[in-house]
Amino acid sequence: MTNKIEGLTPHAVGPGSGRRTEPVRAVDASAPPKKAIAAEDQVTLTGASRQLQHLSEAVAAAPDVSTRRVEALRALIEKGHYEVDARRIADRLIDFERELAGR
Repeated sequence: MTNKIEGLTPHAVGPGSGRRTEPVRAVDASAPPKKAIAAEDQVTLTGASRQLQHLSEAVAAAPDVSTRRVEALRALIEKGHYEVDARRIADRLIDFERELAGR
């Protein structure tokens, strides 16, 4: 049993045949390469990334931990003399949340 294969004649080349019909041009190897036009890079920051950058800058600007202050607080706690000001803590937490929200 044989199958006849069609389209292998020189006349089979044409539009839509998948073969090139225009002549191939020679490349001059001694010519300098053409420079590609470079597109400019562009970065767009989201609101969350801007907020993260702001918080990162705030942390970098914050003072280092004072070991003297930590030791003083530790001594007060050990002696039972440290008092918690719940209203002050709540106010500071609210201020912090407002700063995070950008208000």
